[in-house]
Amino acid sequence: MGGMLFQIIQVFADVDTVHYLCYFLWTVYTNKNKSASNGKRRGKETLMNLSNDRAQETEDVRHIRGLIEAWRQAVLAKDVDALVRHYAEDVVVFDVVPPASVRGIETYREHWQRWFDSMKGPLAFEMRDLEVAASGDLAFAHTVNRVAVGEQEDIVRATVCFRKTGGEWRVVHEHASVPLTMDMDPDEKS
Repeated sequence: MGGMLFQIIQVFADVDTVHYLCYFLWTVYTNKNKSASNGKRRGKETLMNLSNDRAQETEDVRHIRGLIEAWRQAVLAKDVDALVRHYAEDVVVFDVVPPASVRGIETYREHWQRWFDSMKGPLAFEMRDLEVAASGDLAFAHTVNRVAVGEQEDIVRATVCFRKTGGEWRVVHEHASVPLTMDMDPDEKS
């Protein structure tokens, strides 16, 4: 499934389409796992294949969690080279720090360096509620992060899409966002 989805993604160069396809695959993947564990009888071969698939997925998930932790440590160390080590050359990133869209590893490296250079005060970066799923050559992670620089603190949501190429997991798309604060009650005066 991952290979087929990647071919579809290559056809649609529009990054918004890629983001929605990542969400679609995540939904398909989580529904597959729910239906695979619903207690229905399966043949011995099917169970063995399912078990092998899950073992590989579990190993991939552990590996990706390790990559994410190494990325977090690189952020805290302000080590741009370590931070982008596992990104694809043609990565597409939607970020909370301008510009809103970054394409390519070199541009993304410069983007991070500019942010690190602008910091006034210590950096804190915590990840909460990290979820990772992997199937075939695609994997997805999402997390809610607490980011603090000096006195400024923000909550940043992140979704990261990985693709396995040449046996290595690479980030191909990353999307960060902050919650929008707005008046949700139009009858109440602001």
